[in-house]
Amino acid sequence: MIMPTLKITSAQDGRRLDVILARTYPDYSRAFLQKWIREGRVTRSGKELIPHDRVHVGETIEMADFQTPSSGPSGHLLPKGRRPI
Repeated sequence: MIMPTLKITSAQDGRRLDVILARTYPDYSRAFLQKWIREGRVTRSGKELIPHDRVHVGETIEMADFQTPSSGPSGHLLPKGRRPI
């Protein structure tokens, strides 16, 4: 499986991981992304991170496939404001 990656730019340098992900993926709430980070679905060089970790220019952040998160009864990541039926 190929994991999506995010290369940190100079504009993102020193910012919190959860903030960067929320801005990169605006359809998903920051709270949901924080939970995802805590579940170990977001890594840097194979190491798990925590939501308030700072990222630095040139780093590559790896993310689990957005189609198979562990939360949600349907097994799909839900956009902000959407609830499973």
